[in-house]
Amino acid sequence: MTTDSELEHTTTTYLRVDAIIIMMLENQKYIEKNRQPDLVAIVIEQFEVGERQAQRLIGIAKKEFRKITKLKVEKALEIAILDREFLVRKFKSSDPKLALDAMKDREKLKNLYPDPKLDVGHSGTVSVVIHDDIK
Repeated sequence: MTTDSELEHTTTTYLRVDAIIIMMLENQKYIEKNRQPDLVAIVIEQFEVGERQAQRLIGIAKKEFRKITKLKVEKALEIAILDREFLVRKFKSSDPKLALDAMKDREKLKNLYPDPKLDVGHSGTVSVVIHDDIK
């Protein structure tokens, strides 16, 4: 069972973590490892915590930040595919060329077109073909 002090600590911690994430979004240089001391100093001053607590909060914030960016990339891909699907359906009869372009783009987003520089053999293995004549 969670006590009131544990709940308050968790709430306070995540309010601080959210604030740190906002700082990292507003100034993306704080994501870089070499800017860690600057971010630690700001967290110590803003939240009146010790250095170890500041580093712990920043660690949690960076972990959450990575989750957010990964989800956003996946969501962006999903939205892009749905946008192409919408265009295909909308322009299939009125503008077949646009619909075909949207289909091709949708399939590229799904990685259904193989890279022309890769040769996929019948065994399912992939070998790279190097073309020296490409400039």
